[in-house]
Amino acid sequence: MTSQKTITLADDLFEQVERRAAAEGKTVDELANELLGPLMELREQADAGDQHWRDLVTYGQGQAEKLGVREEDVERLIHEWRVEQRGR
Repeated sequence: MTSQKTITLADDLFEQVERRAAAEGKTVDELANELLGPLMELREQADAGDQHWRDLVTYGQGQAEKLGVREEDVERLIHEWRVEQRGR
């Protein structure tokens, strides 16, 4: 189902869309729908990914707090872990 709504675009952007639509033998509406659907999906995926990273950072901060690890300890701990891994 489609509904008729109005959106406002910057003049230069509208002209680009209009030229592209004409070149592809489509209406501006058809091209806008074709482009906006996948763009909205990408935005939703990006938002989900951002939330995943925020959750991961929150988890890591909680774990560091539980273990008493401070920010200034991180480089040393990484170095120690790498040395330990080389010895395996």
